[in-house]
Amino acid sequence: MLYDCLTEISRLSSEYFYLMPKRGFEFTRLSPVDSAATLRVERARVDHTLELEVAERLLLAAQYRKREVNPLDYIYRCFNSIAQHMTHATLIFLCF
Repeated sequence: MLYDCLTEISRLSSEYFYLMPKRGFEFTRLSPVDSAATLRVERARVDHTLELEVAERLLLAAQYRKREVNPLDYIYRCFNSIAQHMTHATLIFLCF
């Protein structure tokens, strides 16, 4: 039973590192993801990668549509946001 668990952790770790390679470990053996701390670190790595992917897609889409709409406006619209001019009085109010 324990052997099967360890084998599965090793297999899944190998698949994960195949899909998400780490720089500097091209020719060395990686340790499996076998602790909560390692899992948190790798999960954060995946989250950062996904955030970069979203940003990349937004920028590419904005560039693709730049003849139709300003790229910054396109990105704001993707988030259903609008930019409003803020006066000095508004800034002071928001700071206090």
